[in-house]
Amino acid sequence: MENAHLEYQRQSVKQSSPEELITKLYDLAILSCYKKDKAKVREILNTLIKSLNFEYEISSTLYELYDYCRNILDEDKYDEVKELLEPIRDAWIQEVAQKRTQNVNLLNNRGFVA
Repeated sequence: MENAHLEYQRQSVKQSSPEELITKLYDLAILSCYKKDKAKVREILNTLIKSLNFEYEISSTLYELYDYCRNILDEDKYDEVKELLEPIRDAWIQEVAQKRTQNVNLLNNRGFVA
């Protein structure tokens, strides 16, 4: 049963868009805060930092936030890390949904979608 669940997770990651992968990272970081899994939260924060594209102005702000989260994680402040990541995740999900809607509307306007 565990192998089937693990394979499902692998396939889910392989089939995800980059935007969906970032969402999964936020979800996993928040879940790991609930579990107080410092190593996992730190690993995810490091991955989020590596994924930043500094051509965008917001990346510097996100870097500072992720770095702050890593620092307070050393003090076992899981609730604070979670409270900082949750609104970012929610805003990310909203932005991704908005872009999808714009893309669908664009395709509709061009006659690609019925």
